[in-house]
Amino acid sequence: MFHGLDQMRFFEPITKYCAIFKSIEEIPVIIKEAFRALRTGRPGPVVLEMPMDIATAEADLTIPSRVQPPAPIPPDVNDVRCASEILKQSKRPILIAGSAVVHSNACEDLVKLAEKLNAPVAVTRRAKGAISDSHPLALRHTTGFMARQAIQQADCTLAIGVRFTDIDTSNWSLEFPEPLVQIDEDSLEIGREYPCEAGVVGGLKLTLQTFLETLDTRHENWKPTLNQIREQFNTQPPLPLLSDIREVLADDGIIAVDVHAIGYASFNEFPIDQPRNFLYPCVAVSLGYAYPAAIGAKIAHPTKPVVCFSGDGGFMMGACELATAVRYGINVVAVVVNDSALSSIKGTQQKFHEGRIIGTDLSNPDFSQFAKTFGAHG
Repeated sequence: MFHGLDQMRFFEPITKYCAIFKSIEEIPVIIKEAFRALRTGRPGPVVLEMPMDIATAEADLTIPSRVQPPAPIPPDVNDVRCASEILKQSKRPILIAGSAVVHSNACEDLVKLAEKLNAPVAVTRRAKGAISDSHPLALRHTTGFMARQAIQQADCTLAIGVRFTDIDTSNWSLEFPEPLVQIDEDSLEIGREYPCEAGVVGGLKLTLQTFLETLDTRHENWKPTLNQIREQFNTQPPLPLLSDIREVLADDGIIAVDVHAIGYASFNEFPIDQPRNFLYPCVAVSLGYAYPAAIGAKIAHPTKPVVCFSGDGGFMMGACELATAVRYGINVVAVVVNDSALSSIKGTQQKFHEGRIIGTDLSNPDFSQFAKTFGAHG
């Protein structure tokens, strides 16, 4: 259909699995392989290409059975023992939790381990809610004020399911206290971005439970330091919009945040108490993500209130989905920061190029009238 374009070469490096159906008999086999990839290890996309002659063909085929996730791999006992010894010798360990904690359903185990060690926890963007931001050991985002202050005081890091992406590490300039102990489901992540003293590979829930059984050390050195850090954090004035949305959004409400200046601040300044209630385009950092993502979240959780928080540029990139929301009665609230610019990019241009800008000023519609033309409230 697409002039012989080799789409697989494009998709191979950014998917977990991609394939072309070359005969109708291959459909059940490839579908099963696709779901096996989807349900193994770290979540990621698959792409299947079906030529038109295969799509219109007929055959008597057996539909494959449901593909179950494989049993999680238990951690190596010696690796756990080595890592536990490092944690026992430290006086002020800090825990860094990534999104793998959430998709492994290991949030409760993370909190139990933090409480057993009496050690604070900082989280990456996609791990917001893995520990409630109201928990006394929660430091919020890795690059935020509380986490940075605690990192300066810590003498050991336990990283759990963390990919150490550029934004979560301030372009890898954030120096995590050494020794660094890293736990992950994927052996390729161990030591990939930061050198580590000890690595443990295994299902995160199983691994954290093993640590809970192994560790008996409680660190009492953190309490006065954490109290002081939290008092300093609480003295800062609340950010506009973020504090207003948090005040009216229910505790179990979902917020989808787009890529924009105040959106970046939400990593640290928008408290979340439950996992999977904060949506953000973590890896690709794609403008226009938030409104379509909010629609998907509302369909998945129709009884929860869902808010899209966008800049004007990002909202316009996904605003055509207002038609989808209206057609199917999907009640999502969109809050748009309208400053007629791609402000985050514009600020970077001004900072590093002597005030010169290019292509970052916008011409916007009247957003309330724009919504009404689709039949939405504005």
